[in-house]
Amino acid sequence: MATASRPQKRSIVEYLGSDGGHRCGYCKSSSGFVAPGMWAHQLTVQHLQELTDRGWRRSGKYIYKPANEMMCCPLYIIRCDAPNFVPSKSQKRTIKRMATFLKTGKKPRDGCDEEETRIDAKSDGQDKPRLLEGMAKLPEAEGKLKVKTVRPGEGADPSKPPARKAKDIRKEKKLLKMQQMDQSEATPITTPKAQPTRKSLEDYLEEIQPSEDSAHKLTIKLVRSHPESKEFTESYFESYEVYKKYQMSVHKDTPDKCTVKDFKRFLVDSPLCEEPGPKGWDCGYGSYHLQYRIDGKLIMVGVIDVLPEIVSSKYVYYDPDFDFLRLGVISALNEMGLVRKLHSHNPTLRYYCMGYYVHDCQKMKYKGEYFPSFLLCPVTNRYVPFEICQKKLDVSKYARFDDEGSPEEPPNEEGTMVMYRRQLLPYGIVRRIITDRERREFESKVKEYTQLAGASVAKTCFLFLA
Repeated sequence: MATASRPQKRSIVEYLGSDGGHRCGYCKSSSGFVAPGMWAHQLTVQHLQELTDRGWRRSGKYIYKPANEMMCCPLYIIRCDAPNFVPSKSQKRTIKRMATFLKTGKKPRDGCDEEETRIDAKSDGQDKPRLLEGMAKLPEAEGKLKVKTVRPGEGADPSKPPARKAKDIRKEKKLLKMQQMDQSEATPITTPKAQPTRKSLEDYLEEIQPSEDSAHKLTIKLVRSHPESKEFTESYFESYEVYKKYQMSVHKDTPDKCTVKDFKRFLVDSPLCEEPGPKGWDCGYGSYHLQYRIDGKLIMVGVIDVLPEIVSSKYVYYDPDFDFLRLGVISALNEMGLVRKLHSHNPTLRYYCMGYYVHDCQKMKYKGEYFPSFLLCPVTNRYVPFEICQKKLDVSKYARFDDEGSPEEPPNEEGTMVMYRRQLLPYGIVRRIITDRERREFESKVKEYTQLAGASVAKTCFLFLA
């Protein structure tokens, strides 16, 4: 008996265009944020992937694309190649800070990170000269060094062997070295010296996993937020309370700006269709919340989309009482680890997208500290290594990163699929049957949507007109 095939999921969007400039959330310009947008009634993960690779971002069911050439603070999509990611010293210290707190229960000293003030015993010592040089310049250190003077009558310690000349010691060392070389030449098989292995990201993340002797236990759980899973529904208001506390403490929002309705519209609502993942995954494609708990208490939530080629970070919020753990970094590193895990079963998914990079905003520059990262060129829609882009952004806040690629030809809106009076038709046909008034209303909107969304999306995604 043949089984009925599952109906194919479709994307339906309503293009809204741009209604002018808005207040910029980065430099606070009153009209410097210009971003055409559209409302997504339903969207496949493949379509959101393609839109992301053209500079679009999702906020709830609203999707927007900054007009960077007109923006006061241009926004560039940034993504990191997760399988080749190498954590920095600072990121490693953050994990060790968390691991120490979980194991001992003691908070790091306020304003002082012990890991940052000492020289790592495993380092090559290159920091020592700079450290000593800096100490020598401290004015309060001058004149306070105590030097022991030898009093008359004191001599060598009779209990110790007499002092030897340096040249005799050098001769003895040279003779010993020659003897060792002779022995090595006579030995037929030599054992190579073991090389130290570099710890992986997974090795560091393992340090914060629960253990029996830990003072606190951290648990991390991935729950589907759309459609809402049972685990998500049960923790809905607990998650909201953390969000509200975070918004009011970190972003100074008033209670009327962070209501349950705002929370749902911003971080819960999603147009993404649920789709199964490949074999070996514990999840499918779509929208999720990553919940972090210490001893059962929810302390942080990471909002993500799992797409065909990227895990896209939408937002992170946490309990400000745990700010000393640098939870934002912990969240990013754990999500990077999630990408690597998913990549092991599906090589196509390999990037961790941290959203937009804003070069002139100090609070956003941390995104460039995850190596190797790439920025999306606003002209050719190709990804370029961050180091190349950074140099260009130092000169101009709006820049073309890809000098070799050519801008795509503006796609023809004739083939754009539209929903007109409950019919699915190419716009080329619709334009011949609509009235003059409708043509004036739709013409520029369809053309602009087609250019911003791209030919591939425009031909397979349904644009709602009337």
